[in-house]
Amino acid sequence: MSQDAREPVTLVFKADFGADPLWRRTPAHAAGVVDLNVDLDRLPLSEELKSDVRAWARRHDEMQDPPNPLRGSEEELNAWVAAGRDLVLRLRTELGPGVEVVDGYQPHEP
Repeated sequence: MSQDAREPVTLVFKADFGADPLWRRTPAHAAGVVDLNVDLDRLPLSEELKSDVRAWARRHDEMQDPPNPLRGSEEELNAWVAAGRDLVLRLRTELGPGVEVVDGYQPHEP
């Protein structure tokens, strides 16, 4: 992913049904413009990390029950959120200092 020196790259890690869970923050985000989904295969990531990120996203889809909150016990949901936070740290390490990765996950409230 190329980076303009004047515009830092920010990737938001958040699950959305059927999509890779990384989204490029656009300059117009504050004005309500939706972030752009990023294909993991276009990033310099290890195959292991891509596989783990996609497994985490699939787990989200399996727990999904629109428009209701995610299904699962509190323990399962907490484990999923913790796994996501670990993935954010791994993404930051592999992508390096030129890319900011932020945790964009907001738990669904009942």
